[in-house]
Amino acid sequence: MITFYRSLILSTMVFFSIFFLKIGDFNPTFYYFYRYVFLFSFYFHWFILSVINFTLLALCYHMSNGIRHLLWDLGLFLELAKVYTSRIIMLLCAVCLTVLNIIRFYLS
Repeated sequence: MITFYRSLILSTMVFFSIFFLKIGDFNPTFYYFYRYVFLFSFYFHWFILSVINFTLLALCYHMSNGIRHLLWDLGLFLELAKVYTSRIIMLLCAVCLTVLNIIRFYLS
């Protein structure tokens, strides 16, 4: 356990020395930081939006599966055929919620 904390402290020291001291051109303070952020957001905006959309899909899936689990706690949809049907309905609800949230985001 002590070795883990030593490696954690060492990696933290290396991180701070790279990011907060002026080492080479990789200096994220002031101008260089904003330059890197702008270049990343300008050229990789599709990546950022896809990460946001997949995160939204995961949250909607988790929420709809939680509602499905609450229905199971009430004793509903416990037969095997209904479990498979509720799985498909849950997936469709997750995709529909994600698409509606993406549309709401772009329209606002």
